[in-house]
Amino acid sequence: MLRHSTAIALALLLVANACGPARPKVSSVLPGHRATMDAMGFVAVGQTEEAVIGRGETRSHLARLRAGHCYRVVAIAAGDAVDLETAMYTADGVRAAESSTSGRASSVAYCASSSGTFRFAVSARNGSGPYVFALWQRDDERSGGAGTRGTCVNPLPLELGGRVTESLFAAQDNAGASCAAGRNPDVVHVLELERRQRVQLVATGDGPRALFIRRNCAGGGAGAGSFEGPAIECSLTRAANQARIDTVLDPGRYFVFVEAIGDGTRGTYTLTTNEAESPEATDLCSRARPIEPGTIVHGSTETGVDVLHGSCAPSRFPGPDNTYTLTLREASRVRASVETENRWDTGVYLRSTCADPDSELACNDDADDRFHATITKTLPAGRYSVTVDGYSADARGPYTMQVETAPPAGSGVGSDTCSDASSVPLAQRIEGDTFAARDDLSLSCGGAGPDQVFRFNLARRSLVRATLAESGIAQSGAVVALGFIRGCGQGGPQPIGEAACVRNRVLDAILPAGPHFLAIDGATRDDYGRFAFTLETHEAEPIEAACRDALVLPLNVRTQNTTVGRPDRLQASCGHQARSGDRAHTVSVPRRGRLLVELRARGFDGVVSVRRSCERQGTELGCALEGEQDIARLALDVEPGAYAIVVDGFDRNNAGPYEVEARLE
Repeated sequence: MLRHSTAIALALLLVANACGPARPKVSSVLPGHRATMDAMGFVAVGQTEEAVIGRGETRSHLARLRAGHCYRVVAIAAGDAVDLETAMYTADGVRAAESSTSGRASSVAYCASSSGTFRFAVSARNGSGPYVFALWQRDDERSGGAGTRGTCVNPLPLELGGRVTESLFAAQDNAGASCAAGRNPDVVHVLELERRQRVQLVATGDGPRALFIRRNCAGGGAGAGSFEGPAIECSLTRAANQARIDTVLDPGRYFVFVEAIGDGTRGTYTLTTNEAESPEATDLCSRARPIEPGTIVHGSTETGVDVLHGSCAPSRFPGPDNTYTLTLREASRVRASVETENRWDTGVYLRSTCADPDSELACNDDADDRFHATITKTLPAGRYSVTVDGYSADARGPYTMQVETAPPAGSGVGSDTCSDASSVPLAQRIEGDTFAARDDLSLSCGGAGPDQVFRFNLARRSLVRATLAESGIAQSGAVVALGFIRGCGQGGPQPIGEAACVRNRVLDAILPAGPHFLAIDGATRDDYGRFAFTLETHEAEPIEAACRDALVLPLNVRTQNTTVGRPDRLQASCGHQARSGDRAHTVSVPRRGRLLVELRARGFDGVVSVRRSCERQGTELGCALEGEQDIARLALDVEPGAYAIVVDGFDRNNAGPYEVEARLE
């Protein structure tokens, strides 16, 4: 799922990237950074600090903040590979805010309600090197004045059970939310909660409105919303010009925004705040509806609240959820599949004890796409809970869910063994499902789950490539082994004549003419489900010739060559399959280490990939396109041995001179 890129992250990265490659000093990033912050209405506070950080380390910076003022702190690294995160702590050690952006540039926004000294902790998740730390304060005069009512600095108070009427006529832009396209004027309210409770908010008025809740408020200006991360809840006006939020909030301080949408009126609105019964996990679970295996359930989370959370998404599913009780009278394989209507982003998770998050047994965010989710698990007899949830706070709506069961050892399906294998054509999409299949084979690369076998015939010696589609078990978390075999044998799980086997989406090998089988096997007993694949063939001799002609690439030596006039014989997983002229190199790695490969293309869009076996694209370890300064880079952890480095061109008809170098760290 692509959801979390933010405007400020892009702005800071553009500033950092404009300064070229990594340097020993990071002061070179400051002029562009100062210009960006100045344009956003911020002034520097104190001295800019420079420091050096190692991977996994945390460096602390202290700064004094004043009540009633809004701040932004940024940490920018010099090296492209450095991945920074920043968090803010109060004087008593409470974590008050954290960065919603990470990478080379990390930032935190905070509006101080009290004065004091705060600690900012900068951590390096990856990479190491120098970085710059700077603190910026919002210039109230340029941003409309701190005395303006209904802003981040001076929000309007809200009381539970109360009703306020305000105007958007003189409002400014303080923040944004995912459900409100564009940047629009808004009024900010503040709500203080002393305990966890269910809160209902209703905004009514003429014209389109957005109503959303945030934990932080950055203080306005272009790009402000990007500092706070996604809104907790966001709603647009619907029937009767109402925007409505119904959610459960933990104790704390919340900012509530009412925003004008598009060209809608900036007129008055009424905001009503009510407190309702707060459902706890035990209450929700006690009311869970039973679901029978083999049935399809139609449900909706539209009017639900957020109570439970799954572990398989960074968001932990803050959307409203519905929970069902599944009772198994005997041990079974279980598959629960959810499909949403109206294309909202869903997830599904399974627990042995509904109200206990530590009892989670399976969780899935995306299967096929973000509008589908599927979990599979082999379970003993007992009672379980299945929960349908939303990936984000505003992900809600109708859905259908189906729960299926099968015996733990499978009941048998078509193409379960070589004797009943389906004969499949080449270059066509083939679908299968191992949910009810038996475990008949044991491939060398780790197939210990249910499997299916498909027969194909080669008229001549060929390179054959099997590719699993990016759907079904390829996206549901299942680990699948693919193998080319000559037969299944009699009375045992070992295949006959295994030619190649990988735990990967792509398997290729050069096979002789005649009949062959493709085995698709789950790595464990819980790795099963729907899949689709294609089989394609290529002439073997041109590919073998390309690898026979591979040039030796010594370590630490920059080598020049060209792909001009070269045929397209090898492809790659990136660069639209890199179907341009190519040239192969071989590099010998004497010890375990990190292999760094750098390609400098001259006048064309270059692609570089590294393979364990030159002839087999399925052994590819990494693939990279050109980035800054027309350079493509790869960094791979490798074992001793020989590797193929393939220089290619993006898509078709892309060729030119190049320099390539490999180093071992």
